[in-house]
Amino acid sequence: QVQTYLMLVVIKILDMSITPWLILLYVLFLRWEQAIFLFAIFPIIILFMIILGLAAQSKADRQYEGYQRLSNHFVDTLRGLPTLKQLGLSKRYADNVYDVSESYRKETMSTLKIALTSTFALDFFTTLSIAVVAVFLGFDLMDGKVLLLPALTILVLAPEYFLPIRNFANDYHATLNGKNAMTAVLDVLNEPEMSEREIMPAFKWDNESTLKLDQVALTYPDTEEATLKDINVDIKGMQKIGIIGASGSGKSTLINLIGGFLSPDKNDQIILNGKSLPHLNQAAWQKNFLYIPQNPYLFHATLADNISFYVADATTEAIENAAEKAGLSDWIKTLPDGLNTMIGEGARTVSGGQAQRIALARAFLDPRRKVLLFDEPTAHLDIETEASLKKDILPVFEDHLVFFATHRLHWIGEMDYVLVMDHGRVVEQGTPDELAKRNGDYVKLRSEMEAADL
Repeated sequence: QVQTYLMLVVIKILDMSITPWLILLYVLFLRWEQAIFLFAIFPIIILFMIILGLAAQSKADRQYEGYQRLSNHFVDTLRGLPTLKQLGLSKRYADNVYDVSESYRKETMSTLKIALTSTFALDFFTTLSIAVVAVFLGFDLMDGKVLLLPALTILVLAPEYFLPIRNFANDYHATLNGKNAMTAVLDVLNEPEMSEREIMPAFKWDNESTLKLDQVALTYPDTEEATLKDINVDIKGMQKIGIIGASGSGKSTLINLIGGFLSPDKNDQIILNGKSLPHLNQAAWQKNFLYIPQNPYLFHATLADNISFYVADATTEAIENAAEKAGLSDWIKTLPDGLNTMIGEGARTVSGGQAQRIALARAFLDPRRKVLLFDEPTAHLDIETEASLKKDILPVFEDHLVFFATHRLHWIGEMDYVLVMDHGRVVEQGTPDELAKRNGDYVKLRSEMEAADL
């Protein structure tokens, strides 16, 4: 959408800024009366189009917000479908998706009404202007004030005079979503980076390293209620920490906080190796962890470049070993150029399971990073693919600090410690055996997950 907007609208603006004035100069040379009329009508049409354009922009903004709302709602529903099904809310959520999509349809139709009105008004004014020019030229021809050739030339050029503004108006309405998308992209690019990124000196996470979250709260911009509330967690050394909870309980937000992608509401709520930090967006911390989300990002590059994302100077042998440990070797043999095959956007597509294995290969390639962040890495995979992938994931857990957010019951048995989340709070924490004896939220959630797996 952004590419279309830049290719169409920017070029049409240049066309509208040059072509009409060249035509106007030639008409002025032939017949100054018609040139003055064309010159006078042009800003009137521009003013009218600005008024309609502002109305269309406000409608398009609401349409784009509706599109984002529909996309986010649909994705959230798909991710939480197992939970919704086990709670008997799937049909109700289907109605919610329909309501959101219907709202988007109405917003789209409202935008189209403005666009069609604008197009009709522009065609009416330009056609009327050309007709006025033709009438006056006809009178002048009858009075012998102008020759036939100049009159025909002006009459032929008059539609060309208005053509750039008509083209611009048509493409402007067609690319409003691209303009909004570009604005959103620029907003992200212009976001100020977190300050104080170098507070933590360089270190390597080991068995004596500690991380403490002390009454951590996190509120997203433009929202009043905190997404994370009173998070208290003490972590030391190498262990496997499972983060479980219903959809929307705050698991992914907690993972993003630990990864330094989000900042807590207050400073000094995070203590790393005894040092208070305003956030974990610390260069020293980020050199210690690997992030494996539900949908790993694959760059438009070779498979080898994607695997060596964290280790740019990795040797081919090291990449091949990492790929083998991640279970990619058989697939790589089927590729036309092996590790040099281009993947990512605009190139060879990969399945969800293959994308996760590529992300896993990154972890095998860089053993220096001892902290692993998994954000529901198998949520969108089928059971067979997940079972196969699990065999390759478990070895990388060894000698690492692992944070593993999941909906799946079978992963809990692999964890040393479990955080149970509900509505942004850690309502229970402890080893799986300790939590089972308490007969609290963990047992209740585990029962719901067992029912969902049946």
